[in-house]
Parts: sequence; C-alpha cells; structure tokens
Amino acid sequence: TTWKDPERNGELVRSCAIITTTPNERLAAIHDRMPCVLDGDDVGEWLSGEPAPLHLLRAAAPERLRHYSVSTAVNTVRNNGPELIEPAETTLF
Repeated sequence: TTWKDPERNGELVRSCAIITTTPNERLAAIHDRMPCVLDGDDVGEWLSGEPAPLHLLRAAAPERLRHYSVSTAVNTVRNNGPELIEPAETTLF
C-alpha cells in the first residue's frame, strides 16, 4: 500500500505489513509466532474491501511449509541478497 508521509511534504511511501499468529505445531519449537499464510482460494476474500475477514488469519498447515537452517548472516539487517535463504552447510562442531 502507499500513504502520504506528512513529515516529507506528502511524499508517497510504499509499505506493507506482515500479520503474525500463533505458530503451528511444526514451527512452535523455533519461534512463538509465524506469518499468517493465505490459501490461494482466500486471496479474493481478503482483498475484497469488506470488513476484515479475521477467520482467514490462521497458521498455515504444517505440510505447506518447510524450514531449514540458514547462515547467521541473516542476523544483520545490512545484509541483503538471495544467498541469505540458501541452506546453511552442516558442520560437525
């Protein structure tokens, strides 16, 4: 979405939000929340402009997602690039 920043002479600012929820059982061991993931059939209802369809804000089914370790480079906000989502090499120590 875009909005006008009153502190920048009404300059348009592009923004988005990530809505989170309680994690599914697969991700609960990793973090206490996870992004809500819409099913493809639900996108139209979400974007319809009607009152917020809160029933769509739910955790994804565990089989829809996969997770794996990545480099600790993701811990620094200055880092940005596709290599950050590559699986980390496993080590013995």
